[in-house]
Amino acid sequence: SSSSSSSSSSSSSSSSSSGGGGGGGDGSCSSNSSSSSSGTIEYYSAAHNELPFLDVPLRHLFQCLEIKNVVLLFTAVLLEQRILLVSSHYAILTIVAEAIRALCYPFLWPYIYVPLLPRLKLDILDFFQPFLLGIHTSALSHAAELADCVVVDLDNNSVSFPQPFLALPPPIFARLHSQLRALLYPDLVSLDLLVPSARPAPQSPDPGLGNFPVSAVRAAFLEVFTSLLRTFRHSVVPLKKHSREPLVMFRKDVFLQSNPPMYSA
Repeated sequence: SSSSSSSSSSSSSSSSSSGGGGGGGDGSCSSNSSSSSSGTIEYYSAAHNELPFLDVPLRHLFQCLEIKNVVLLFTAVLLEQRILLVSSHYAILTIVAEAIRALCYPFLWPYIYVPLLPRLKLDILDFFQPFLLGIHTSALSHAAELADCVVVDLDNNSVSFPQPFLALPPPIFARLHSQLRALLYPDLVSLDLLVPSARPAPQSPDPGLGNFPVSAVRAAFLEVFTSLLRTFRHSVVPLKKHSREPLVMFRKDVFLQSNPPMYSA
């Protein structure tokens, strides 16, 4: 299953805005301005063929987590898990939470979303519905039972699932991992092709990550959805063809048979 693409509200409520965000980012854009008594306010909109703007640095997500763990966190969001981000750096919690939501475009996270949860509100962890929360490491010892949470330790590059879960289909997972590796470590990929045993693959991202390819990374994650949902229309069966409000039924069995099977990890 994947996150709902319904409308959203504020970040501290049970729904959230679209994965892109407004202001700042990459790609071409159009600019507009309006005057007020206090000066000029400029705002930008992405071109029609561009992804929505992302106003947080995507590179920090890959500095905290290696590629495999980023994909695992992405999968946890798609599976609508109860996700807890943990870090000793307050700023990184919001940056990573916004970044992973952006990678889920065009879908939205419609559940509880609090990137920086105050210690006095830790009782939210007792809720049974999905959530995406961030807490400081010092508050972890005060948290309630975490047995049903996906705990993402951003300081130690780890993602812990409470039980076996359905991961992305192997072909899609392998292609996404390969694309991200080629984008983030192009020199290393070239070395592997020329001298396979020249050096081992890194266990964690390069702290610098050079000139981060924001658009290409976001496009790689978007391709996951196009791969998973390419047969969606063939799985929708009309029940009332000629009514003013057509009634359709989604055939889950047809959809699953037309896609690579997911596997338990």
